[in-house]
Amino acid sequence: MYQKNIIVKKTIDKTGGYELDRPIELEYYLLDSKANYGGKHAGEKVYGIGISKKVSDSCFEEMFVRDFCCCKETAIQAIDHLANHDVTPMGLIDIYEDILVDER
Repeated sequence: MYQKNIIVKKTIDKTGGYELDRPIELEYYLLDSKANYGGKHAGEKVYGIGISKKVSDSCFEEMFVRDFCCCKETAIQAIDHLANHDVTPMGLIDIYEDILVDER
């Protein structure tokens, strides 16, 4: 079971210098759960990150990465970084893959 906590919420009404017909609301959230797999982190808290994109109060897109890390502060820093760059749900997986490649 995951608990979803919104960390950053922002509204975008312009993109690339053009005004949008309807503003886009982006919510960047932290997923909080316990590891449900064996190994050294079994039963410990793990944190995921997610983004939802809403238009006119309806969820248009949503993407998340479960079990991103075991450190809440690291997950929140990642969320802040995503929000500072207006990353949308569709861009989350590409950025996550880049993070994994950089760690190798």
